[in-house]
Amino acid sequence: MKREELIRDMAAHAAKNKVDIVIMGTERAKKFIGKDNQKALEMLEIAIIEAKKIKKLNEDILLFVKEFNNLETNEINIHTFIKEEIKKFQITYPEEIKFLFNGGPKNIILKANKFLLALALDTILENAVEASASAINFSVWQESEEVFIKISNNGELIPEDMIHKIFQPLRTTKTKGTGLGLFMVEWVVEKHKGNIEVKSGISYSKKEQLNSIEFIIRFPKKFAP
Repeated sequence: MKREELIRDMAAHAAKNKVDIVIMGTERAKKFIGKDNQKALEMLEIAIIEAKKIKKLNEDILLFVKEFNNLETNEINIHTFIKEEIKKFQITYPEEIKFLFNGGPKNIILKANKFLLALALDTILENAVEASASAINFSVWQESEEVFIKISNNGELIPEDMIHKIFQPLRTTKTKGTGLGLFMVEWVVEKHKGNIEVKSGISYSKKEQLNSIEFIIRFPKKFAP
């Protein structure tokens, strides 16, 4: 094993151990909270879920670096999946953000890797939160053999000189950003043979001027990795 590979695997193993400690500690903390405090239990459960995602992401990044090409897929009901994503963020941000979902057809089934799809959507939503969005809207529709997911928000606009660069690695408009989040989003979408585009500008509603940032993701309905 090369020295670089050894260091990478050691770092990944150390990260896994730290995340395991967080998961076990949070699981134990749940036992000290009464069942009447449902909100606290839900937030701890989300913390556990997110910690497990970090653990899985750590594993997936290693596989990504090793050019792993096999992708496990499941049939996902997009309507149900979006509602689950919204519920998770509503618990985390119950007052700050209004989440809207136009519903769309309830029978759209997408063949995809559920973990990676959630990772991509979570990243887009977290970016909207960090951009001070007060409203996030989901739209889902199907055209022929393609499934579309649009996520729009009214947060800070993306600078014009960055709009075509935000999916590049190490490019970020945030002072504390790593520039890897949206790069990973595009990788996930392309891994599913789809594409993603972003629009940033001003919209007008009832004589009101609003910021409008849109992420439009297109997936083939039937995906074969």
